[in-house]
Amino acid sequence: MINALKEVFPWQQNLLCEWHVTTAILAYIKRERVFRIAINQTDEQVAEEEAKQDKFMARVSGLIISTTVNTYQTRLKGIQQDYKHHIELLQYLANTWLDPWATQIIRAYADQYLHFGNRATSRIEGGHSVLKKYLQTSMGDLKMVMEKVNLLLTNQHVQHGASMGQAKDRTPQRLMIPLFAELVGRVTPFVLLKVLGQYDMLASKDLPPCHHLLRRSMGVPCHHEIRNRLQQQDVLHLSDIHERWHFIKPTLGFLSVTAGQPLLMNPRVIKSKGRPKKSKSKKTSTQRDPSAFEIEAKKAKERKGRVLRPRK
Repeated sequence: MINALKEVFPWQQNLLCEWHVTTAILAYIKRERVFRIAINQTDEQVAEEEAKQDKFMARVSGLIISTTVNTYQTRLKGIQQDYKHHIELLQYLANTWLDPWATQIIRAYADQYLHFGNRATSRIEGGHSVLKKYLQTSMGDLKMVMEKVNLLLTNQHVQHGASMGQAKDRTPQRLMIPLFAELVGRVTPFVLLKVLGQYDMLASKDLPPCHHLLRRSMGVPCHHEIRNRLQQQDVLHLSDIHERWHFIKPTLGFLSVTAGQPLLMNPRVIKSKGRPKKSKSKKTSTQRDPSAFEIEAKKAKERKGRVLRPRK
């Protein structure tokens, strides 16, 4: 996928899913039994092993959400120092993830690009799950699939319009401030709450330095922009917010949904020569194969459920 993106969209910066990165690291730890205390562990030792896994993964999560390069480098040095006896684990972390992909994982680098908060593939996977619920079977023909997809898009279009109308009419009371005079009812409350969080930071005595990450990654003003606007006795304008967050119906043709579709015919079946092959039972489920971390989690659960017997 990454090679295909570089070939087809060489001008775009793609990011790696934070959730998949952390689960892949956890799967490696469980598979290699990095923090195993003994071969035949007692329940207390298993619990201690899991506690060490959780502690290390918390350090990795903190590393990923570093908002500055200095913070990232400091946290990385801390991990390298505290886990210096786990050489293979540090080599895996560096060679597999940090050295080749740090700029696409660590937020200090990733938030330099406009991604609207999409740091994980959960939205795509959620859409995939909804699509499978509409299809119900993996054995449908082309016409049935197209009809189901058309039904899905039509229903989602209606639901999206209803949710946008509700969000437009029900603005939280705490957003009714003079600074948002031109934005209320024209910008989604979700992003207004993001901007409100930046506005509230101005009341702090120890105001952190602004690295423009919110402007670059979300397309909304940071606290230093809000402070400048207040000093000018001005308000935020609609042009200060990226069009992604405006209450504007899409005008692009490919986003419009129509109920009518051209007649689709199933592919023509070509009869082969010779005796027909015996029909085997076909899988009709749309359930995907388990991922690596799910396999390791199942193994860990099975190991935990075993009755440990002391050696004679």
